[in-house]
Amino acid sequence: MNNLERLQKYNRPFLIIFALMSLALFIFAVTKVRAEKGSGVWIFLPFALTLINGTFILGDAITFSMFFFIASLLLIYKNDVRYTLLVFSMFWIVRSAGDVVYWLNYQFASTHPHPFINHLEFLTGPIPESSVYVIYQAANQALLTAFLILLFVLIMNWDKFRKKL
Repeated sequence: MNNLERLQKYNRPFLIIFALMSLALFIFAVTKVRAEKGSGVWIFLPFALTLINGTFILGDAITFSMFFFIASLLLIYKNDVRYTLLVFSMFWIVRSAGDVVYWLNYQFASTHPHPFINHLEFLTGPIPESSVYVIYQAANQALLTAFLILLFVLIMNWDKFRKKL
C-alpha cells in the first residue's frame, strides 16, 4: 500500500471529523459574537485552531468554519484525497498570502486596529511586538511557499494519482 492509498483510506473519516469540528466552531463563534454584542469579533482563539483551519479570531472562525464545513461536505461526497489536498492547499495559499500582506502592513502602520498576542511566545520567549510582526510575516511566507509547492506537485502528478486510486 503506497502513501496515497493510505491517505485515501483516511480521507472520509478525516473529513467527517473536520466537518463536525467546523460546524461546532461556527456555532460557538456566532454565539460568542452575539453574546458580546458584536465586539467579540476580535476575541483571539487558541493557537491550535489556527493550525487546523486558519482562524485567529472569532471573526475568522465565523467565515472559515462555514467555508470548511461546506467544503468538507462536498469533499466527503467526492471522497478523493487529491481534491482534499487541493482544497486545503488553495485555502492555505490564499490565507498565507493575505497574512503576508496583513503583517507587512501591520508592521509599518502607525495605528493598530486590535490588541496584540504573541502566539509564538512558547518558542521565542517575550520579545518586542515589532519582532513578532516579522516572525508572523516570515511564517506565512513559508506556508505560502510550502502550499504552492504542494499545489505544483498535485498539478504535475494529477493523472498519476488517479491511476493509483
